[in-house]
Amino acid sequence: MSDQDKSAEQLLAELTELRQRVAKLTDQLAHAKQTEASLCKSEYLYRVILDNLPDPIWVESLDGRIEAVNKAWRAFAESTPDETLGPANGESVPPETVARFREPEIAGAAARRPHSREETVRDAQGNLRTLATFKVELLDSTGRVTGVLGMARDITESKRTEDALRTTRDRLEQRVAERTAELTKINEQLQAEVQQRREAEEAIRESEWKYRVVAENTYDWEFWTDPQGRFIYCSPSCQQVTGHAPDEFIADPTLLEQIIHPEDRGRYFGHFDSYNEVFMPGEIRFRIIRPDGTQRWIGHVCQAVRGDNGAFMGRRGSNRDITQEQQAEAALRELNDNLERTVASRTAELRSITDAAHDAILMMDPHGAISYWNRAAERIFGYTAEEALGRNLHELLAPERFQADHRAAFPEFVRSGNGPAIGKTLELHARHRDGREIAVSLSLSSVSLHGKWHAVGILSDITERKQKDDDLRAAMKVADAANVAKGEFLANMSHEIRTPMNGVIGMTGLLLDTELNASQRRYAEAIRSSGESLLALVNDILDFSKIEAGKLELELLDFNLHDLLESFAAPLAMRARSKGIEFNCALEPNVPSLVRGAPGRLRQVLTNLAGNAVKFTAQGRVSVRVSLVSETAAASVIRFSVQDTGIGIPREQQEMLFEKFSQADTSTTRRHGGTGLGLAISKRLTELMAGEIGVNSQAGAGSEFWFTVPMGKIAPPKSLTQGSAKPAAPASPAGVAFPAVRRQGARILVAEDNVVNQEVALGILHKLGLRAEAVADGGEVIEVLRNMPYELVLMDVQMPEMDGLEATRIIRDPQSPVLDHQIPIVAMTAHAMLGDREHCLQAGMNDYLAKPIDPRALIEALNKWLPPEDPMP
Repeated sequence: MSDQDKSAEQLLAELTELRQRVAKLTDQLAHAKQTEASLCKSEYLYRVILDNLPDPIWVESLDGRIEAVNKAWRAFAESTPDETLGPANGESVPPETVARFREPEIAGAAARRPHSREETVRDAQGNLRTLATFKVELLDSTGRVTGVLGMARDITESKRTEDALRTTRDRLEQRVAERTAELTKINEQLQAEVQQRREAEEAIRESEWKYRVVAENTYDWEFWTDPQGRFIYCSPSCQQVTGHAPDEFIADPTLLEQIIHPEDRGRYFGHFDSYNEVFMPGEIRFRIIRPDGTQRWIGHVCQAVRGDNGAFMGRRGSNRDITQEQQAEAALRELNDNLERTVASRTAELRSITDAAHDAILMMDPHGAISYWNRAAERIFGYTAEEALGRNLHELLAPERFQADHRAAFPEFVRSGNGPAIGKTLELHARHRDGREIAVSLSLSSVSLHGKWHAVGILSDITERKQKDDDLRAAMKVADAANVAKGEFLANMSHEIRTPMNGVIGMTGLLLDTELNASQRRYAEAIRSSGESLLALVNDILDFSKIEAGKLELELLDFNLHDLLESFAAPLAMRARSKGIEFNCALEPNVPSLVRGAPGRLRQVLTNLAGNAVKFTAQGRVSVRVSLVSETAAASVIRFSVQDTGIGIPREQQEMLFEKFSQADTSTTRRHGGTGLGLAISKRLTELMAGEIGVNSQAGAGSEFWFTVPMGKIAPPKSLTQGSAKPAAPASPAGVAFPAVRRQGARILVAEDNVVNQEVALGILHKLGLRAEAVADGGEVIEVLRNMPYELVLMDVQMPEMDGLEATRIIRDPQSPVLDHQIPIVAMTAHAMLGDREHCLQAGMNDYLAKPIDPRALIEALNKWLPPEDPMP
């Protein structure tokens, strides 16, 4: 095929394709025209519908231009003077005007949601109108938003209606709430009234039930009558009382009159008619005749019954069988008659008894007038009954100086029936008829006699007894004076004995410290032993006097029990060996060594018991045992036992061993001496230490004396657990080692009027390495202390010219001429009675030593009171 033919075919194909495209375009154009016609018709219908809607409707473009509006929109726009809705047909609208009918619908349209709101505008007349606007997005065929359709509705009137309805509803709700509260309150009141009425009805029913229960179960005949007096109710008890059934009285109004005793009918009906419609308290009594012919006494009580309006409704009453009461009253009348006769007889007997009484018996009425006066009163006071009866008791018997007090106290006694004399026996002064005063004892009580208060007094003449009491008091004063004199005598005797004993023992000690041959030493030791025995006797007497007076005080100290037993046992072991007997002292392992107690008194009791055991044992042994009885965390009870193989004690004599001045052997041929105070003192000391003491013995088989003492526990001090160095102890004048005086070379002034005792004191002090001078009385002490310095004064109490107490007071006086007002002063006196130590300390002394002077006690006092030595410059 040629190229021309190919071109023609290609053109023909293109022409065919072009015809097809034209035909297709022609179809499309016809369809478009048809569609346009449909759109025009739809638009027409759309406009017709929109223009005939009563609400303003408009269409907005996306840029805020109004593209279409309906007639209602134009009409509303013309009614607003500020052109609120703006021009139509796409003309420009002020942004602030358009904004009033727009929302951020771009966001809303994107969300595909319609939007509604309320707007408030002002119409041409200036009135505020409320519009409800509704907007929805417009979409093209592709779903793209092309604009907004808006619609507005004037809801001013509906809003007003809603506001009015809301206000009306609020008011109505308030009225409903108020009315509801009122109805609730009324309902509560009604419920309370209903409850009260129910309770009242229940109380009435209960009262009626109780009345019926009581009426039907009581022995009394309860009844009700109508206003005419006819029975309308009778309790079942009427049959038991009258013998007739309740129905008989209700059926026959005359039955009661028939059964009343003929003699009592007039009194009954006359009394009944007298309180026709009035309550008449009291009781009328009458007799009835039962069907069996027996008579019964009836007690009748009745009262009127009235309604709420006061109308008389009848009577309610009770008829009670009082036959037994009537019989009892008759018997009582007879008994009273007999009693009156008996009282008259007994009164005569009582008068006879009171007239025979040794004491005065009298009675007075509330006014103080005497209403009874027996024979003893006539004898004691000298007035006869005729003279005393009716007279005022106080004026008659009280001495002039006591009458005012008696009259003042009597009204209170009458008013209360009480007084200082009730329940007691008082001693008073009374006046006899002849004017002299006598002493009486009074026992007073109040009684009721014939319904009136009376006072009854029993008085005894105690004048003679009072005189005896005065004589006894005078004798007691004499005895007290004698007792004081005895105490002073005992004190003086103690002083007079101790003063030479101090010389004897002190000089013996000094003598034993010199060169002596065997005989001389034996004689000197015998003198010292005798002096110590005499001193022990004096100490026992003084200790017992302190114990008897309750003035002995215990000095509680921490001490080592093991050391105490060693020091106590050493001298006793020597005495036992000298007699050829065995002596041992043992402390059980579980007994604490470090304790707190009264070591001095403990040693005294042990020495008494062990000394007696050695004294009364001729052969064998004496054993001291210390054991633990019980213990707590703070204390231990320790038992001390002293056993011997001596003579023993009969059982009948053991009970009196611990009594003062008592001994098992009281014969004139007894082999052993003693005062009988040792065991008594030991018992009292043990009791002071809160312990017990006892004895187990058999004649010829030895004895065991024991005692228990509670002691406190103490922790061991470091000085005891780690050891401590003790200073070397120099020899005492008696050859026994004593502690050293810490202040060697100190100057001591001794005030002592006895020359021998001066030598003893100076000898001991010089042996102890001290410088000492002696003066004879208190005046010399003052004079010496004016001019010479001393470190300590040993002051005797009893000295001529000026005693030690007065000298001490002058030394302590800041105005006195002595150099040192605070110099330590230690009493060194033979006065060792109860209270002597206190007198010394009150006078200003620092300490107290009793003669004979114990070198150990002297050294302790010196170490305690000597001032420390001044350090080297």
